[in-house]
Amino acid sequence: MTAAYDGQKNALSRTPSTLVIISMDDCQESHGDAPCLASGAPCFNTYKTCTYKSAYDAGVKEYKFCLNDTPQPLPGEIIRPYIKGLQDLSQEIRLDESILINQRTTITMLDEPDSDIGVDPYRVSPTSRSSTGGSDSIATAGTFWRKFRARNPHYKNRRVTIKQGFVAPGFLESDYVTSFEGVLDNIKVGGNGEVQLVVKGLLQLTDVEYPKKTDGLLGAAVSSGATSFTLAAWSGVDRYAATPASLYTTTGGVLIGDEVITYTSRTLDTATGITTFTGLTRGAYNGYGYAAAAAHDANDEIQQVVYMSGNPLDHMHTLLNEAGIVDADIDTLLLAGERDTWFNGITFATVLHEPVKIKKLLSELREQTLTYIYQGEDQKIKVKFLGPIEPGETYRQITDADNIIYSSRAIDDNEAGRFTRAVTRYDIYANKTGKEAEHFRRAAVYIDSDAESAIEYNEKKDRPAINSRWIKSLDGGDTIARVLASRIVTRFRNGAKVVSFDLDRKDEDIELGEVFELSSDAVVDYDGNPKVARYVVTKKQRKGMAKISVTAVDTQLQSRYAYVAPAAAPDYGSATDAQKEYAYVADGTPPVTGSGDPPYLII
Repeated sequence: MTAAYDGQKNALSRTPSTLVIISMDDCQESHGDAPCLASGAPCFNTYKTCTYKSAYDAGVKEYKFCLNDTPQPLPGEIIRPYIKGLQDLSQEIRLDESILINQRTTITMLDEPDSDIGVDPYRVSPTSRSSTGGSDSIATAGTFWRKFRARNPHYKNRRVTIKQGFVAPGFLESDYVTSFEGVLDNIKVGGNGEVQLVVKGLLQLTDVEYPKKTDGLLGAAVSSGATSFTLAAWSGVDRYAATPASLYTTTGGVLIGDEVITYTSRTLDTATGITTFTGLTRGAYNGYGYAAAAAHDANDEIQQVVYMSGNPLDHMHTLLNEAGIVDADIDTLLLAGERDTWFNGITFATVLHEPVKIKKLLSELREQTLTYIYQGEDQKIKVKFLGPIEPGETYRQITDADNIIYSSRAIDDNEAGRFTRAVTRYDIYANKTGKEAEHFRRAAVYIDSDAESAIEYNEKKDRPAINSRWIKSLDGGDTIARVLASRIVTRFRNGAKVVSFDLDRKDEDIELGEVFELSSDAVVDYDGNPKVARYVVTKKQRKGMAKISVTAVDTQLQSRYAYVAPAAAPDYGSATDAQKEYAYVADGTPPVTGSGDPPYLII
């Protein structure tokens, strides 16, 4: 946060301000000036209104809005006071489920008559527009949002930024703090002079299929020994593009029947529409159950396939990129650190033989790595494993006395999230969806008999089975499947307490996904004293301008954890507190330190 923002936030008297910035496509050329050779009345520099599309050159134009009931911020800028209210559906991390709960904000805007000043690039006055050879008189008509939708019908998934700040002398746009970065999903124009804009988080972009459906057909029969094949003319090809381009990747693989064929070259004859594939490897991925080389008939269907093999967190990175989420919007340093710390040497592999929503693939990977994917406070997409902090870091302390607003606490033992047994199904059969148990060759089962015994819960509780297209016995999957099932039961054998409480805005820097230490008499030890426990923030939502509502789940990371110590560490008795954050080996059963410190759990 900026110094100016912090200064206003802590002031006794303050005027909060909200900015909404919508970034829309905008042509960078000028009507009638080469390379744009359009004539007549000028367009509005949007693709829909363009009359010379071969010269259309997309750039970005920002539309800015502020609250209608506060003073105008940022003097000298064109900022429309149309915001009537914002309603957040905050992102929620669900540690015991595979779904991603994506953040959503609904912005209610006023829809008023608008002169197009600052919107229409050819507006030279409230009553005229410039055009080739002079200006045309035109009366101001229509309301802002109705015109916006008519000129920009392709608004979906364009970037929206929501910023929080204050109206104060010298307070600049650079002093505002971004509270949400998302994409425009829907605009609903009502009959009461209001419009609702639905803005979803960046993970909304993962609601696309991968690989894309290709709809190709074999142009001629192919023998089992053929070294090339062709598509029927224009099948699987976008013939309507300015320059026809194949929907198949230049190198890759396809599925014909039950056989995967990889290729090193794909060429398209733009005159005939015939696509030819060469450099073939027949009967690919036979080890995963796909068929050996076989003959295929003309007009057999051809679907692009994607083979993915490697570290599961690298797969997440790839899929986010394929969804259009660029590295600038991903916390790549965190992702790489989590990968190297917790998943070194782990291999997940699959052949994607049909289009699947990327959000589903990410959900599967999240579930099968016990990670969570979310959009962080810095608006970057984060992939995080629920583990202890690293040496040198400290936990944020949240207490009744210093932070929690009185009477806002609640606690739920989360009985629905308790499991005593789990199943991981793996080694999926070739060309299967993985939706049914019979689609898998193998399964690993873990049962906590102690938890099910009469002296504990006296009950069997099954977690819904994990059906993994990613875990393969050829890649060490037997161990991975067993460990996954056991970790799920270990993690959730006692459920995971859910606590909720409100904080003052002074504590708003607590972050979604952050692990903190809670000391509250809402959770006590055997003697009734507040019990210090570590929780992870799974939901954070503003309550007006003064409060932050937090929901958190017990991590059960209560023991003393330690990483492997560096070389030449001193004996335990001579070690500093910082050095003791790393592991030491001691005598005794169980090991004891000789100083009263608890033993380590090695990670």
